[in-house]
Amino acid sequence: MHKNVMKVFAVLCVAVLLSIGAGSIGSMSYLQDQDGTSNPLTVDSNESAIAETFTKPGNLNNGTVIRKDVRVTNTGDVACYVRVRVLPAAEPEAYTFHFDTAHWTRNSSSVDCWWYYNEPIAPGESTTSLFTTATLKKDLNGLNADDAQILVYEETVQAYGYSSAQAAFQ
Repeated sequence: MHKNVMKVFAVLCVAVLLSIGAGSIGSMSYLQDQDGTSNPLTVDSNESAIAETFTKPGNLNNGTVIRKDVRVTNTGDVACYVRVRVLPAAEPEAYTFHFDTAHWTRNSSSVDCWWYYNEPIAPGESTTSLFTTATLKKDLNGLNADDAQILVYEETVQAYGYSSAQAAFQ
């Protein structure tokens, strides 16, 4: 009788192993039959550069016209809004800038002295000139050249999702 129990136990073990194997094969074929979809994400870059042409004036006398053509170029791969700040290194009241108010808008807030380009610029494109000249309203010959600089600072933000440059930067 002991031999018969052993035979029955062996047959049951084989049956259990076969049923487990058959279940695994079914599961494996189910898992292998699934179709997958790849959704790779790409990250766009918002990059820009100041494109500036500057002609050093011969003197800093009252009435001298300083030629400085300031534009911003979108070097990234998404459309972006632009804002620019113009900062004379010394005596800002000594300059009269001839800004392009057809394409640029200055925020009227006393704390925000940024100029905003009215339209987003596409990748590879540039803004119109913010200004091309500045005229001295007083004699600055007493300053050294570094103190008489006109500094330009620009920022950009991706245009998607915003209705205006001012909204994009808030």
